[in-house]
Amino acid sequence: MLEAELGSLLDTHVLNAGLHLLGYLQDGQDDRQVAAIARSLGLFPWPLSDYALDAKTRSGLLIGFSNISEDGMPRAAKVLRRAILETRQS
Repeated sequence: MLEAELGSLLDTHVLNAGLHLLGYLQDGQDDRQVAAIARSLGLFPWPLSDYALDAKTRSGLLIGFSNISEDGMPRAAKVLRRAILETRQS
Protein backbone atom coordinates (compact mmCIF):
# COMPACT_ATOMS: atom_id res chain seq x y z
CA MET A 1 0.00 0.00 0.00
CA LEU A 2 2.77 2.46 0.89
CA GLU A 3 4.67 1.74 -2.30
CA ALA A 4 1.53 2.18 -4.39
CA GLU A 5 0.89 5.62 -2.85
CA LEU A 6 4.48 6.87 -2.66
CA GLY A 7 6.18 5.15 -5.59
CA SER A 8 9.75 6.39 -5.89
CA LEU A 9 9.21 9.30 -3.46
CA LEU A 10 10.27 7.16 -0.51
CA ASP A 11 12.61 4.17 -0.37
CA THR A 12 11.22 2.14 2.55
CA HIS A 13 12.84 -0.49 4.78
CA VAL A 14 10.98 -2.24 7.62
CA LEU A 15 13.09 -2.61 10.75
CA ASN A 16 13.46 -5.99 12.44
CA ALA A 17 11.15 -5.17 15.33
CA GLY A 18 8.28 -4.62 12.91
CA LEU A 19 6.97 -1.48 14.63
CA HIS A 20 8.82 1.12 12.56
CA LEU A 21 10.10 1.59 9.07
CA LEU A 22 12.79 3.77 7.60
CA GLY A 23 11.84 5.83 4.61
CA TYR A 24 14.70 7.43 2.72
CA LEU A 25 13.87 10.60 0.81
CA GLN A 26 15.29 11.60 -2.52
CA ASP A 27 18.58 13.49 -2.45
CA GLY A 28 18.32 17.05 -1.29
CA GLN A 29 14.96 16.79 0.46
CA ASP A 30 14.83 18.26 3.93
CA ASP A 31 13.57 15.51 6.25
CA ARG A 32 12.83 17.99 9.03
CA GLN A 33 10.58 19.98 6.72
CA VAL A 34 8.76 16.85 5.51
CA ALA A 35 8.25 15.74 9.13
CA ALA A 36 6.93 19.19 10.12
CA ILE A 37 4.37 19.18 7.31
CA ALA A 38 3.32 15.62 8.14
CA ARG A 39 2.90 16.59 11.81
CA SER A 40 0.69 19.52 10.84
CA LEU A 41 -1.50 16.95 9.04
CA GLY A 42 -1.68 14.55 12.00
CA LEU A 43 1.13 12.09 11.18
CA PHE A 44 4.23 12.03 13.38
CA PRO A 45 7.38 10.72 11.64
CA TRP A 46 10.82 11.54 13.04
CA PRO A 47 13.47 13.05 10.75
CA LEU A 48 16.59 10.88 10.59
CA SER A 49 18.77 13.98 10.62
CA ASP A 50 17.74 14.50 14.27
CA TYR A 51 19.63 11.28 15.08
CA ALA A 52 22.58 11.73 12.75
CA LEU A 53 26.10 12.31 13.97
CA ASP A 54 27.34 12.89 10.43
CA ALA A 55 25.94 15.53 8.06
CA LYS A 56 26.35 13.01 5.23
CA THR A 57 23.60 10.79 6.62
CA ARG A 58 20.93 10.15 4.03
CA SER A 59 17.79 12.23 4.49
CA GLY A 60 14.81 10.22 5.65
CA LEU A 61 12.12 9.50 8.18
CA LEU A 62 11.62 7.04 10.99
CA ILE A 63 7.96 6.10 10.80
CA GLY A 64 6.14 4.26 13.56
CA PHE A 65 3.08 2.37 12.44
CA SER A 66 2.06 0.30 15.44
CA ASN A 67 -0.50 2.92 16.49
CA ILE A 68 -2.16 3.18 13.06
CA SER A 69 -5.05 0.84 12.38
CA GLU A 70 -5.24 -1.05 9.12
CA ASP A 71 -8.12 1.21 8.09
CA GLY A 72 -5.97 4.27 8.83
CA MET A 73 -3.02 3.19 6.70
CA PRO A 74 -4.32 4.60 3.38
CA ARG A 75 -4.84 8.03 4.96
CA ALA A 76 -1.38 7.93 6.56
CA ALA A 77 0.21 7.10 3.19
CA LYS A 78 -1.66 9.99 1.54
CA VAL A 79 -0.54 12.38 4.28
CA LEU A 80 3.06 11.30 3.87
CA ARG A 81 2.83 11.72 0.09
CA ARG A 82 1.40 15.21 0.50
CA ALA A 83 4.16 16.21 2.94
CA ILE A 84 6.87 14.95 0.60
CA LEU A 85 5.38 16.66 -2.45
CA GLU A 86 4.83 19.96 -0.62
CA THR A 87 8.47 19.96 0.43
CA ARG A 88 9.61 19.32 -3.14
CA GLN A 89 7.63 22.32 -4.39
CA SER A 90 9.11 24.78 -1.92
